[in-house]
Amino acid sequence: MMNAQALLTDVIVATTAFLFTHFAFRTAKRHLETWLPTWNQVKPSTQNRLACEIALLPVRFVLFVCCAPAILNAFSSPDVWHGLDTSRTVLACAIMTGSYAYDLTIERADVLSLIHHLIAPTLLLWVRASFCTYTSSDAVMCRLLLSFVFFGAGVGGSLTTLMLVMMKLVKTQISAATLYAAVSMLSWALTVNTFVSTMFGSSYMLWWDEELVRIWGHYCFIPLFLSGFEFYLQWRWALRFQSIADELGNVAAGAGKKVVEVGLQVQGAKKQRTARRFLAAYRPKNLSHTLMIYSWGVSYAGVYASAVQKTFLRQVLA
Repeated sequence: MMNAQALLTDVIVATTAFLFTHFAFRTAKRHLETWLPTWNQVKPSTQNRLACEIALLPVRFVLFVCCAPAILNAFSSPDVWHGLDTSRTVLACAIMTGSYAYDLTIERADVLSLIHHLIAPTLLLWVRASFCTYTSSDAVMCRLLLSFVFFGAGVGGSLTTLMLVMMKLVKTQISAATLYAAVSMLSWALTVNTFVSTMFGSSYMLWWDEELVRIWGHYCFIPLFLSGFEFYLQWRWALRFQSIADELGNVAAGAGKKVVEVGLQVQGAKKQRTARRFLAAYRPKNLSHTLMIYSWGVSYAGVYASAVQKTFLRQVLA
């Protein structure tokens, strides 16, 4: 349970992360203005968004380091979990809370991104309230929660930042073919990371299904829904950047006469895709992506089937 000292520690860490992100934001913006001749041609709102994304890169690296041990030992016995691992979990959540709180002060037009960033304080409060005994009993849930931070905020966030920088700042200084090659490789890396992330989550929940259902009880479908929503957001970003890479490929091949914005308002997408259009946007040339999504969908359906079997069916058969 949370106490005053724990709350104070979290506030200090989150405030430090907030102030660091603010300092990094100001520094990044100042250097970009000095180094890039075309910086003044970028809209002020876009300048702030890019500077903030760059400022978050060192934070993402720290999150990656904090979460890596838990991910590497995800399928190991909970007995290998120690108090230090719980401390790393709390630290990662507090850092992400402070940095994302600053990120929320920068203009965003994408409502889902705003909601997504509110997950950070939710994770911190959830861990502090229920999984902060500093014993092996914290292992199963903390590892699951850290997987979202590791793959989403750590790896995925870094890749999207690099693509935004390429498309918004570097595009005028390189050829269309070079831009397409760079964005294409990064978007593929993001897609692979998303596939690994979502399959990891499904496999983890199936591996530790007994423990997770015991922890969640009859409310297990609420965290399952929230996990699925997080996975959906990850695939949403991956598919969007794949679509952008395809359009850049058309430009590089001569299908367009200039490098257009190609929907680069990633933080404020003009085309909100519904779940129905989620897979419909894929043509046969993207068969590999479709297979990835369906593979994850089948595995996640297995998670729900396991939850149903361990909750309702056991009561009926008992």
